[in-house]
Amino acid sequence: KPERTSAPLGDEQCLPAGESLLSDDEFASVHDDFEVRVETTLAGCVSAPPTRQVTRERTISIEGPSREPSDPVAPKSEALERLKGLRGLENVKRIANSLLAHAIASFRMPDASRVDPVLNFAFMGNPGTGKTTVAREFGVMLHELGLRANNKFVETTGSKLLETDPKDIPDLLDSAMGGVLFIDEAHNLDPAKDAKGKPAVTQILIEAAENKRTELTIMIAGYKDEIEKKLYGFDVGLKSRFRDVE
Repeated sequence: KPERTSAPLGDEQCLPAGESLLSDDEFASVHDDFEVRVETTLAGCVSAPPTRQVTRERTISIEGPSREPSDPVAPKSEALERLKGLRGLENVKRIANSLLAHAIASFRMPDASRVDPVLNFAFMGNPGTGKTTVAREFGVMLHELGLRANNKFVETTGSKLLETDPKDIPDLLDSAMGGVLFIDEAHNLDPAKDAKGKPAVTQILIEAAENKRTELTIMIAGYKDEIEKKLYGFDVGLKSRFRDVE
């Protein structure tokens, strides 16, 4: 074989102006493959991105579904942007962003591969910290991201639930179906001390948080210490069904 020689790179070895190592079709193929991989990684999708092989003549799809231009737009939320604009509340923003990531990932997954996240929340903090405002924005966000069927936001309080006949609680749950049931000052339920609070919390509320978790979001709000002592302390099953937002 003839011996190869190397020479310093000179002007004569450079491509003429306006020319490229890749044809237009090859460049488009590489660019398309890069976009697919970036979008799939950001979405956290568990399925492997399409693998493509570039030849001089054309792009060949080896395996994996391709993203067609006609695919619907990925989920977005104006409520999420409003939450991001609030001062502080870093934990609130972190959880909100995680819900967005989940929504985008689910959007790109087959139905059989989707996993339902915990969408029941406990907003805990002192008076005047905006728990109710944040909860309402969460309700809107869940609907905008496609995680809930509608933007219903039915509000009640722990004190009102104590005065409600347990037989009427299912009707209250049904009125919020597809959206959110928000229980403010939930620590007032205090089921360990009030016989009326016990069935409403342990039998109906907890069962709904589990059995209706794909159709209904239950949000509770109150003082952190009180919720942990009076609700979580009364039944550990309640804590496992809610995601704390502080």
